[in-house]
Amino acid sequence: MYYISLYYTAFKYNLKSLYEYRFDFWVGIITLMIMQGIGLMFLWVIYQYTTALSGWSLNEVVFIYGFQQVVHSLYITFFGNVTGLEQLIKHGTFDCYLVRPAFPLFQLMITKLNITGFAGLIVSIILLVYSVYRIGLQLNLAKFVALMVFLTTGVLIYFSLSLIVSTCAFWLTRTMRLQQLIFDFSEFTRYPIDIFHSGLQLVLTVVIPFALASYYPALFFVKEAAFLEISLKILGGTLLFYVISYRFWRFGLKYYHSTGT
Repeated sequence: MYYISLYYTAFKYNLKSLYEYRFDFWVGIITLMIMQGIGLMFLWVIYQYTTALSGWSLNEVVFIYGFQQVVHSLYITFFGNVTGLEQLIKHGTFDCYLVRPAFPLFQLMITKLNITGFAGLIVSIILLVYSVYRIGLQLNLAKFVALMVFLTTGVLIYFSLSLIVSTCAFWLTRTMRLQQLIFDFSEFTRYPIDIFHSGLQLVLTVVIPFALASYYPALFFVKEAAFLEISLKILGGTLLFYVISYRFWRFGLKYYHSTGT
């Protein structure tokens, strides 16, 4: 109950700060709409020369694209602060998180509400809803619940991978470039991964499993793949990486030494 109250308070103040920077918010929405438009234009150009990519129509690929963008935006909005760990360690301000009663990781997550992520969330939800309409997907109660679950597991995948990389800052101090390198792989999962080499498919499913956050949910909703098989892959992979990331975080905390600045 304490953490729920703490999160609510932090979220309320973060929304107030978001209102203070509403100009930046609208600029962010416009910028992201332009970026999304460019990405969709790229897909449209590709489909002028083909009717399908590995059996995926344009509207079906837009669904994957939109799903990935919603997951990414949710991660940036609510968990993107994890990437700031390196700056806290570098400037010695992470010490403050250790002397407060709340868990350091929880404090790190609620530090601020990312304006760019929140703006991106609005744009990406519109894109996802549009793609659902275009492919004629019928969302009954069961599928709607599955959609919410897969969005949640997708965000946890992104968070887990980010936490693993960020925890390396306890030893490396600087991890932002590594973070960018890892998350560059997520861009492949805006599209069906079966259009790529089998080696890259394996990496995106097992090593850096961004595909579990967008491609595999799309297999269920769009291609009507077996729910049990898909859900076991997604839930099993998500649980595994979350446990690994959290244990690695706890392990890293033991080796933290203040910079003294």
